[in-house]
Amino acid sequence: YGGLRVVFESMRQLSGVGSIDRHGDLLLTTSGREVRIYSLRDSQVPVLLSKMAASGVVIDAALTGSQVAVLNGEQKDIDVFDITNVYDPQLVNRFRNVNNDRSYTDIRLFDSHVYVLAGGVLYYGNVLSTDLSALELQETQELVDYDVGQGGLYLLYSDQIELRDRYRPEVLLNTYTHLMLDPQAIDLIGTGAVVTGGMDYWLVDTTALENFHPSRLIGHAFTGVCDRVVQNGELAVIAKNGRIRLYDTGIACEGELSNTELAEVYNERQNQTLSWMHFSGDLLEWVSGGWYCNARIPVPNAWKVEPSRIGNPDETIRVSVAGEPAAWRDVPLGISSFYDRGDTISGTTVLEGGRLKLLPSAGLFQVNGLYEVELLRQPKETVKGAAVQVD
Repeated sequence: YGGLRVVFESMRQLSGVGSIDRHGDLLLTTSGREVRIYSLRDSQVPVLLSKMAASGVVIDAALTGSQVAVLNGEQKDIDVFDITNVYDPQLVNRFRNVNNDRSYTDIRLFDSHVYVLAGGVLYYGNVLSTDLSALELQETQELVDYDVGQGGLYLLYSDQIELRDRYRPEVLLNTYTHLMLDPQAIDLIGTGAVVTGGMDYWLVDTTALENFHPSRLIGHAFTGVCDRVVQNGELAVIAKNGRIRLYDTGIACEGELSNTELAEVYNERQNQTLSWMHFSGDLLEWVSGGWYCNARIPVPNAWKVEPSRIGNPDETIRVSVAGEPAAWRDVPLGISSFYDRGDTISGTTVLEGGRLKLLPSAGLFQVNGLYEVELLRQPKETVKGAAVQVD
């Protein structure tokens, strides 16, 4: 495009941010003992909904649509707040850490369960229980990171990923041996799991892992040394030394990803490391030097498929899309069996509120079967110089 470069503007929104977490339209930030909940439903400007005070200085915090769990204080206690009424959070439980040798780190929430690490032990339980259960982790390999989602509890080790039951973590469901030299983090996204390392990142097919299918690697890509990597549907964002670049991710060959640079996202705090980054829908967010910033990315992108499991033979399939609605008009969905591409589910595709919906009209789903969803026509290019190939 004639040597011109596409640059998306960003906004500096909040200062003094310590811990941070996201869930749906909600944003959680902490500073000292204070925990704040914001809404990002209507715009990229966070709207403060409520504040709460932890019993000590916050170390880490986690958020769902109905609870907040806060790891805090010198003793590393866990405070649990009910935010069903998000304007009036209520402290409903406190897990007191009575063992001085137990140093909690890395708190997570999913549904009604809380998870926290302490050395080689994962503690877990219902947010309203009186105590937490313990799972002894591998003695041969140190746990690198973990995440929990609808499909299960994912534990990342230096040599493999373990998939465990999210409510009964003692139940091992499956494993995947990866070949990363320096794994550092695992993040569950709408299309799988992103495993980042010191020089590259891998996309793992969680649907395959959860359904015992052997094809578990979508692909991996070399990044070099960088601050953060996030993947959101077709788009990858890689931050290096405070510079944030947007890429269109494709499949170069079996097991290899190709990242074609599309644009840069302006970050006024260049040359300062990003401590956190998140990309969902069309909103890219990051924290640098205690500042929370964000940017709208108007590039067409298909970023999530729902439901994750087929529950009815005539289930409606929903693909969440971002970008201008004009890009997605007249883009039909195609669905076929993972094992037999000739076994298709035909129907009518409609665009409703940021989602493409396929309403089946012929053919029936096999409940708990595996299916592939594809676009039968590419979205229109609405940002000149930043065309995405959805594949």
